[in-house]
Order: sequence, then structure tokens, then C-alpha cells
Amino acid sequence: MQHLKDKAKSGIYWSVFDSFFLKGLLFVVQLILAKKLGPSVFGMMGMITIIINLGSLIIDSGLGASLIRTEDADEWDYNTVFYTNVLFAMLLYGMFYLLAPLFALFYKEPQLIAIIRIYSLGFIISSMNLVQLAQLNKKMAFKKIALFNIAGTIAGIAIGLLMCYNGYGIWSLVYMYLGTQSVSTVIYYAFSKWRPRLLFSKTKFKHHLNFGSKLVCSGILDIFFKNIYFVIIGRFFPVKMLGYYERANAYNQYPVSTLSGIISTVSFPLLASIKNDPEKVSEVYRLILKSSFFVTAPIMVCLAALAPELFSFVLGAQWMPAVPFFQIICISSILYPLQVFNVNILKVYGQSGLFLKLEIIKKALLLVTVLVTYPFGIYAFVGSSIINAIIGYLLNSHYCGKFINYKTKEQFMDLMPTLLCCVVLYGSIALFKNLEFLFSAGSSIVASLMVGVVVYIMAHHINKSPIYQYLLKSYVS
Repeated sequence: MQHLKDKAKSGIYWSVFDSFFLKGLLFVVQLILAKKLGPSVFGMMGMITIIINLGSLIIDSGLGASLIRTEDADEWDYNTVFYTNVLFAMLLYGMFYLLAPLFALFYKEPQLIAIIRIYSLGFIISSMNLVQLAQLNKKMAFKKIALFNIAGTIAGIAIGLLMCYNGYGIWSLVYMYLGTQSVSTVIYYAFSKWRPRLLFSKTKFKHHLNFGSKLVCSGILDIFFKNIYFVIIGRFFPVKMLGYYERANAYNQYPVSTLSGIISTVSFPLLASIKNDPEKVSEVYRLILKSSFFVTAPIMVCLAALAPELFSFVLGAQWMPAVPFFQIICISSILYPLQVFNVNILKVYGQSGLFLKLEIIKKALLLVTVLVTYPFGIYAFVGSSIINAIIGYLLNSHYCGKFINYKTKEQFMDLMPTLLCCVVLYGSIALFKNLEFLFSAGSSIVASLMVGVVVYIMAHHINKSPIYQYLLKSYVS
């Protein structure tokens, strides 16, 4: 057990570096670009968000996860997955190339044709290093992954900023993505021993596709319904309104997707390595669930509480209409990392079929909430995401809990101390903000955060929260 803890700690440290340092650098650059380019440019990017997300999903096709969970993967597995993945990426590019005029017609934006056709080239490029990435994840070699990502991220940022300040507008975002993917792929090949060979197995193909295809179908459903907000806002509201929503969602996704990505990346290979010991899986699962919520929930609450000040100080008055969207999405995202972790249990035990069924149920319910709330205006429409997040967590936790004998009620009781402390945290920040006249804008944000962190920790300390005491003992003593 101690060996597993050490591997998990190492994985978390390097995943944090990869996510918060490199992606944090990209996040800061996105803030600079948003201030320079304005809401309309990001509104156009919001129109192709569904393409971006579908491309990222299908170039993996669940095949990477299948490789990680296959204990005796060999060259036939790796090569079969490689060629399958590249083929999927090429077919995907062809589909988007042909559909680009329809997207442009739907949104009444002719420029989208060229944007979609050039941006989609990145899917083929990034499909080339799936096997190397899966091998590193399987070995929990997160240090190498983090280091490999540095060059691609910095190259993409350099291209994006250079083009932006030379007046290329939206193309600076397109080529920033292409530059990142190109350099990253070159780096993975330069420092990896694995190379594709002329090997392909129909048996291996069916094995990996049988697992991965259900994950892809689930992912497509998830992407389609998540992007229903982008589609409806982009079609029936001004492009600036979509720009506000797109940036609010993107700025929210940085912390929530980063944190959930760390949880997923570290927990999946860890749980896969002990899946034959149900008691150990349950113990590790419970610990990571409580620990992740202890970190993610207060971050989202702080962001929601300080949203007006953050947008005003960082982006200026032109982006203030994005604040309500950002606050709503922050609240709906509190449970998202836990949903990702619950889904990992289904993947570990090969339950991609159940995963697909759950996604169908959740998306049907999402469609109902969207149809009911849309007539009440854009904020009620976006606010339905909170209801859907709660429903999604309850369904995932119910079925995943059955595999490890950890019921939803038990999970909720384990999370309750942190949830109550988050309520106190929000209240303390809201009260302290009334003293903002004592500080400058930037100082007020920093001071409010410091007060919130102290209050949050003290609330756990006074409440003698079990997870707080465990983390204090594990990482401080």
C-alpha cells in the first residue's frame, strides 16, 4: 500500500506541474489574447467548440485507455491501436472538411470554412503519439509526460502571441493549436523508443475497439449535449454573447478540467494495477474522492465569489457581461471532478457498456432541462447545467459504488464536511469584499483569497474534518 501511495504522490506532483505550470502559462496567454482580440473573435471559436471537442475525443477513441488497462499489451496491441487511431483521425478530418460549409451556413459566418479545415489538421498530427503517451501513462511516468509537453506548449504560445500582435486575429488561435500539437508530437518521437511497425491484428483491433467504441459513443453524446449551449447561443444570440459564454466556460474549464485531469490521469492506472483486490480499490477510491473534493470544491467557490472583481481587474469592462455565466458554470463544475473519478471505476472494470447507458440516460435528462429552461431566458438556460451536474453525479456514484461497496449516501456523508466548509468560505469572502475600499483592486482580490483560505482551513480544523486531519498528517508531518 505504501508503494502505491508513493507512486500516487509522485504522479500527482508531476501532473500538477504539467497541468498548473504549463497549462497555467497557456491560461495566462489566453487572458492576454482575450483582452487583445475581444469577445467577437472568441465567439467565432465558440462556434467550432463542438468540432474541437469531437476531434480531441475521436483521435483517442478510448484506445489509449484500453491499452492502459491491458496488462499484457505487446507490439501487436500497440501497432494495431496506432494505425486504427491515425485512420480515425484522417476520416475525421475528411468529415469536417466536407461539413465546414454547412457549419458556416448554420452560423452565417463564411470565414468558418477555412478555420475548420485548417484547425482540423491538428487532429491528424496529435493522433500520431497516442501509443507513446499510453505507454508512459501505464508506467505512471508523469514526470516524462510533463517534460515532453513543455516544448509544445511554449512553441504554441510563441506562435499565438507573435501572430496576434501582428494582426492575424482569430488565426493566431488556430496556429497556436497547430504549433503546440506539431512540436509535442516531434518531442514524443524524439525521446521515445517505440516506433510503429507493419503489424496489425484483427483480434486486437476488435478487443480494443470493443472497449473503446463504447467510451467514444458515450463521449460523443457528452460532447453533443454539452455543446448544445454553444450551438443555441451561437445561432440565436449575437456573436459577442457567445464570446462571453465561451470565455466564461474556458476560464472555468482551466481549473476544473485541470484538476479532474490530474485525478483521472493518476487514478486510472493506479486503480487498474490493483483492480483484482476489491478492498484495496475501495480504500484508494475513498481516499482520492475525499481528497480531490477537499481541493476542487473551495477553488470553484472562490472563483464564483470573486468573479466580478477578477473579470474587471484582468480583462476590463468589455468582458463584464461574462461574469454571470462564469459564476453559474463554477457552481455546476464543483462535482465534475468526482464524476470523472467515478467513471474511472467503470473503465477499470471494463464496464464501457454501462458507461454508455448512463450517458444516454443523463443526456436525455439534460435535453429535458434545456427545453424547459430555454423559454425563461439565457441565464435560466445556462443555469440548467447545475441541475444536470447533480443528476450526473448521483447516477455515476450510484452505479460505480456498487462495484466497490461504497454507496452514494456514504460518499455524500464523506463529502459533507468539505461542503459545509465551502459555504462558510463563500460567506467569508462575500463579507470581506465589502471592505474593498481599504484596498486597491488587485490587493482586494489577493486579500479576499487569503481570508477565504484561512477561514476554510480553520473551519475544517474546528470541525475536526477526517480528510483534513489525514492530509495534514500525510503531507505536513
